[in-house]
Amino acid sequence: MAAGLCLLFAFAGVARAQDEVELLDGTKLEGRVVFEDERELILIGANSKERTIALDKVKSARTRTRSLHAALDHWDRLKEGDAVGLWELAAFCRDRGLSGEAQVFAWMVLRAEPEHAAAHALLDHKLKGNAWYGQSGKIWMPLDRLHEVHKDFKDGWEFTSLHYRLQSNLPLERVLTMLIDLERFHRFFYGTLGAELKLREVMEPMYAAVYADEQSFPKTADNRKGYYTAMTNTLFVLADQGLEPGLVYHEASHQLLICTATRESRGRGSIPAWVNEGIAVYFEHSGKGLGGHATFEAGKPVRDMFAAHATEKKPFDLSRMFSFASADFMISSKATLKYAQSYSLVHFCLHGEGGKYRPGFLDYLRRAYMGDASSTSFRDAMKVREQDFEKAWHAYARAQ
Repeated sequence: MAAGLCLLFAFAGVARAQDEVELLDGTKLEGRVVFEDERELILIGANSKERTIALDKVKSARTRTRSLHAALDHWDRLKEGDAVGLWELAAFCRDRGLSGEAQVFAWMVLRAEPEHAAAHALLDHKLKGNAWYGQSGKIWMPLDRLHEVHKDFKDGWEFTSLHYRLQSNLPLERVLTMLIDLERFHRFFYGTLGAELKLREVMEPMYAAVYADEQSFPKTADNRKGYYTAMTNTLFVLADQGLEPGLVYHEASHQLLICTATRESRGRGSIPAWVNEGIAVYFEHSGKGLGGHATFEAGKPVRDMFAAHATEKKPFDLSRMFSFASADFMISSKATLKYAQSYSLVHFCLHGEGGKYRPGFLDYLRRAYMGDASSTSFRDAMKVREQDFEKAWHAYARAQ
């Protein structure tokens, strides 16, 4: 286990407020809402039993996901340095059971107004003389000293939002805004695929470890600056020369795909390598910016990826694509082409010919989430002649 990473696993079960759903007949239910679309929601109660409820039977619902989305929208409307607005946002998150988000915004309050007593109280700081003190482990120290201590990754900043647990030795402001951007990306990912695939919420926050220095960063054989490992369910990012948005969103896509397929309440899925990498590249290029205000646009063509496919004299055929394993994208020949064709195939399935293939592709993904990711399943779901589909796919890449 990487140095300092054990701290991530020291988060014992974080106390979480219950989601609350009141039905039209007056019945009140508590638990975790793990799915909601325009027609229904799915609630997992304290007894771990699922209950699907039609929204036309619901009088009101207060869920942490709804509250988080409201908080992110409010954050977007705030002006920089608005201590009053930031405190209102911190208090809203605190009152809605988003304790980690409340801490994030309380720290932002202190950047705008360092002596804000209520923000200090929310963060459990203590005033000693004229200085505010915070804790690192069991040790109390002035806040300026706290910032110094957190420059070492093993003692790095630790924050838990609804969906992520982040540890980093980056400067505090960058840690805070990165956690917000991860939640923004999470909302975009679910907004793009969640309803159609009926993706459930992952019940436990996902780990992210972001390193400000190369010395602490657990390296891979191919010296990647970012990667996801399912064994510890951790997204690793090296940011010694700044955070790269595309890198973050690429690896966060892998994490979400694996977690929604294997770690949510029904998790028994198997995501084929070409889908895993193709969707990761798709989302990598759908986002831009960091700093807490990342924006996303689904489906924007990545010309370099299409060009790599289109100019290849002997591109991979569909049967070869289906045979790829994860290792084929890391250490084998023509790795760039494999990424490019995985991306172009995903893009074609989602957007090609006016979205003609999207329903079939999503049906295939649903099958993969239930454990059947075979080439036969793909052909059955897509309902096309393989030769015609493959010809159209290659033509689509050339046309981009």
